[in-house]
Amino acid sequence: AFETWRAGSLLVSFVALLAASSAQDLTDAHLCGGGRHSCFLNGTRISCWGEEEYGNNQAPAGDFSAVACGSWHSCGIRADTKKVECFGSGYALHAAPTAEPVLAVSAGFAHSCAVLAQDLSLDCWGPNDALDPPEGAYSRVSLGSRSACALTHPESEIRCWGANEFGQVSGTP
Repeated sequence: AFETWRAGSLLVSFVALLAASSAQDLTDAHLCGGGRHSCFLNGTRISCWGEEEYGNNQAPAGDFSAVACGSWHSCGIRADTKKVECFGSGYALHAAPTAEPVLAVSAGFAHSCAVLAQDLSLDCWGPNDALDPPEGAYSRVSLGSRSACALTHPESEIRCWGANEFGQVSGTP
């Protein structure tokens, strides 16, 4: 009964959030799901819900252009400075994120990576073995539990690195 109620309350929260938004606002909406929380970027505001134990649903105030959910933390890109700001578990945030403006961000199990605006390189932080990305220029990055993949720029080739227990790195198309 608890899980049904919990799933229902999360659904109700999201539906209420959608109902409060106009159809035009939703065309620019971003949604992500983490380990025990979810976040929604509608326009420039982040709203999060779910388990509160790690602070994952306590999004900072202000304007954002993107949001990414990890297992116990989330990260957003500030709309004005294009810098990353993360919130949630201190375990996942033990190392400070980059101070450089970024184009994209992704959050994983307990780590995050961002595409730096200056040279399109990757900057990763947190306690994980997916923190040593290959050199190069990238346009996107996506993190898994202990691995990561990024899209090269301008070639649009996929490069993956990190743990490979299930072929998540070596099975790259």
